[in-house]
Order: sequence, then C-alpha cells, then structure tokens
Amino acid sequence: MVYIQQYIFHCSWLTDAFMPNYWGSALRGGFGKWLKKVGCILRIAKCNGCVVRPSCAYGFVFETESSDYAKTGRINARPHPVVIEPPVPSPKETRIGDSFTFSMILMDRANDFFPHIFYSILKLGKEDGLGARNRQGYGRFTIESVLCDSEVLFSHDQSELKRPSSLRKLELGANSHEDLDYLQVFYETPFRVKHNGRFCRDIPFHVLVRAALRRISSLEAAYGAGEPNLDYRGLISRAEKVETESSELRWEEIPRFSARQKRKMLIGGPVGRVSYKGDGLSEFVPLLKYCETVHIGKQTFFGLGKIEIELGDVST
Repeated sequence: MVYIQQYIFHCSWLTDAFMPNYWGSALRGGFGKWLKKVGCILRIAKCNGCVVRPSCAYGFVFETESSDYAKTGRINARPHPVVIEPPVPSPKETRIGDSFTFSMILMDRANDFFPHIFYSILKLGKEDGLGARNRQGYGRFTIESVLCDSEVLFSHDQSELKRPSSLRKLELGANSHEDLDYLQVFYETPFRVKHNGRFCRDIPFHVLVRAALRRISSLEAAYGAGEPNLDYRGLISRAEKVETESSELRWEEIPRFSARQKRKMLIGGPVGRVSYKGDGLSEFVPLLKYCETVHIGKQTFFGLGKIEIELGDVST
C-alpha cells in the first residue's frame, strides 16, 4: 500500500507562450530547477554525501539513483515519487490570458513536501516561464488554484496554502471480474519499455504485464510495505498466452533537452489502442488498474506511460 495524492494545478498565461507539442519535459525541468533553489539549504552543487539529504525536498524527489531503497533484485534505484501529468493533448491556445491545467501525483513523503513543490511551480511561472523564448519574457504564468479531489488547497484570492485533509491508499485491488477474456488498453502518452534490449514498438500483453510488475514491485518496495507476494513467473507465463486481437499504435517522438547531460534527446514510444484476447484476463486487471494511477514504463516522471483500461467480454 502506497499513500498517494493527485494535485490539480489550474493556471493562466501572463504572457504569450511558445510551447512544445508535449509539455511534460518542460514542466519537469523547470520544476526541478526551482525545487533545488527552494529546498537546498546548504547550496551545494551535488547531493551525494549531503548530511541533510534525507530530509531535503529536492533530494527526496530527484536524487534517487543511488538510494538505499533498492532492496530487491528487481529494481536498481528508488523510483521517483512524482508523476507529472501535462495536458494531453496539449492546448493549441497559449496566448496571454488563456488557461491550462496540469496535475502532479505525489507519493509517500513527497506529499509532506507539497508546500515546497507548490512554491517551486509558483516561482517557475513568475520568474522563468515555460517553453521557447522564455528568456525574452515569454511563457510566464500564474497559478489560479490547486485542487485535491474536491478540496481547494489554494486559490488566487486566498492568502494561505492548505494541505489535503487526507491521502489516498494505492493498493492492489481484489480480482472482481469473472471470466474476462477481452480488454483494451489505451496508451495515452508514449509507453517506453525495453524487451530483449530494445524499445518495443508493438506491445504484446506479456510485455505490458512485465512492465506492470516492475512498476508495482518497485513502488511497493520503496514506499509501501515491501515487495508484494505475487506469482511473478506464473503471471508472465499466463500473459504470454494472451493474444493481440488488434493494434492501432503509432510511434510518437518527444524531443527534450537534458540539462544534466547538456544535449538534446528523444524519448519516443508507441501511443494508441490495443485489444487483447485470452482466457483468464481478470487476474491481470488489478495490476493494470494500479498502473492506471501511477503510469508505467520509463520516464513516468515526465508523464509518459499513461494508460487507460477498458474491460469487455468477447462472448457478449
């Protein structure tokens, strides 16, 4: 079980903006820059060896690569406790006064750092902005409100930021679907996953299940009660027998600039709809529903790997 919450940011442009086709990378990069400024009290360049790293907002959210949370052989680093969900499809109107919405999913102690995260987004909008030509003053925005479920945590006319009154519990649900032999998965943002050393352009069902098991086991090991007791080999073996009935996938390439590596990169993957057919699909539903919330595959921090599950029965 992982404690989790979704924070919805309603914003408006203070200037015109020149945004990329996909906003996830721009939001993550700008947010990371300001969270480092807001959260780092020692003002050091590197986090390794920092004595306050365990209680630092930036350290907890971003510096996960060499963490002690990698307790099992299934993961080699603690997964990032944040998923940014940019607007999809991206708004076509980005003129002064236009509105836009994005959300952030925070897990575990990242919720404790919500004030730091909020203030980082606030400063990003006012000081740096988003998109191209931001150094010339474009891409500035303001936060109009922040909602958590139906609870208003912030609005432009109030003076204080509130915390959510409660957090959700994300856990594997019980198998409540009998004799399910058909389901569809809509891959809303690029699904980046490797199988046999290569990024997949098609998504066989067993590849999806393998990715779901990795995502669930890593999150539960890092932020829950430990790696869940699942029949990993059996689930994968049964998933390999599920057929792809139809596939309407296309490859979508997303360019981004890595500040750490100082170079442009492409983070593409397939998007679209796939229909799967096979006996006993109901046992996989809890796994896929879990990943509907936290995304799946690589670069989930950017908002990649967002999926939606549609259940059905071929025999009806």
